[in-house]
Amino acid sequence: MVEINSMPLVSVILPVYLGEDYIRETIRCILSQTYTKIELLVIDDGSPDKSGSIADEAASLDARLTVFHQPHRGVSAARNVGLEHARGDYICFIDCDDHVYGDMIRMMVMAMEKKHADMFIFNVFDENERGLGGLLGWHIKSRDIPSDMIKARLFLGLDPQVWRKVYRAHLWENVRFPEDVLYEDLYVNSEVLLNAKKLIATDQVLYDNNHYNEKSVSALEKEPRILHELKAWMHNLNLARKIPVLSAYREYYRWQALRCWAKCNGTLGEDMFQGNSAIYDVLFTALPLADAIRPAPQSDRNTLLYYMAEVEAMTLAITMLKQCGLECHHEVRDMFQAAVPALCIDNVLHILHPSSRELLLCAIEEARRFKRRLNFGQRFMMGMIGKGPKDVLELKGRQYLKRGISK
Repeated sequence: MVEINSMPLVSVILPVYLGEDYIRETIRCILSQTYTKIELLVIDDGSPDKSGSIADEAASLDARLTVFHQPHRGVSAARNVGLEHARGDYICFIDCDDHVYGDMIRMMVMAMEKKHADMFIFNVFDENERGLGGLLGWHIKSRDIPSDMIKARLFLGLDPQVWRKVYRAHLWENVRFPEDVLYEDLYVNSEVLLNAKKLIATDQVLYDNNHYNEKSVSALEKEPRILHELKAWMHNLNLARKIPVLSAYREYYRWQALRCWAKCNGTLGEDMFQGNSAIYDVLFTALPLADAIRPAPQSDRNTLLYYMAEVEAMTLAITMLKQCGLECHHEVRDMFQAAVPALCIDNVLHILHPSSRELLLCAIEEARRFKRRLNFGQRFMMGMIGKGPKDVLELKGRQYLKRGISK
């Protein structure tokens, strides 16, 4: 029998804000894990309710729990406090309203120790997800997926959630969450992956993402979320411009950033990008756009560019996933949803790269296989697309052109 002192320590980082209705049960399910060599770091992010006192009470009953109190600064700052104080060989993140299964940590540690892995990813049950069996995002069906395949998907930012993974602590040595943006998981995703050598996955569901707490843990809600997403993609793009390993993802990151830029630039007012030409220059300098398509920093062409960028990004993602032999059912469904407005504005078809246009139309055909997972409006539009893009344009083109990306 293995002595507990010889087992690796796992640091569990748990930020909490306005979580008094959930935090007691979340702490219980962590401290009752079958793997007992853990430290639970609860960071009370200036919560005005009883969350902090509930955590303090639990800490008085179990020495493995430590509570930190700070003024409300957001989930990134709270997680960073946890990272600064973590002493474990492994690190995992849990949200205050979520649940983990009792054998989760033991299974992950044993698998990572046996295979000398740096990162472990698992399936997540999501109460709001109506897709494949109620699972969130990537439906992992095998435990034998090679590291390179897992990395390829994660570098695309398709499953950036840090609470869906367990990490070797060294991956976070020089990485911290940005405290001025939402999409903080997406922001650090590539940096953490660059430090990882071996990744493993399991087909088991080990985490429940409950969405009970709809109140924000962030202090940044005053700014539009799309602006924060733009910052995250720009960060990844800048990394890809400097680091050769990420060069294959550079154009994908650029199109994702362009999609966000087009939406920001068209909805946030004229002063948003004044005096900040760097974003525009980075996005457009190397982009093969004809002058007739290339928008000015403030332009009425942004609606077309938004749909174009969305389709181009999804095209690249699906292409890379298929090259790796990975399933992409969710991405095909997303591609179809992007295709509807793209086809509603017939100009988009003319500015898309021919290969993207072909894949877009193929995605529509593939989406027919997932018809049951589409809502009524999507199924109706898919039927109209079957009659030809012109009919769709006549049906909804004016509405999309009028409302544009604000829809």
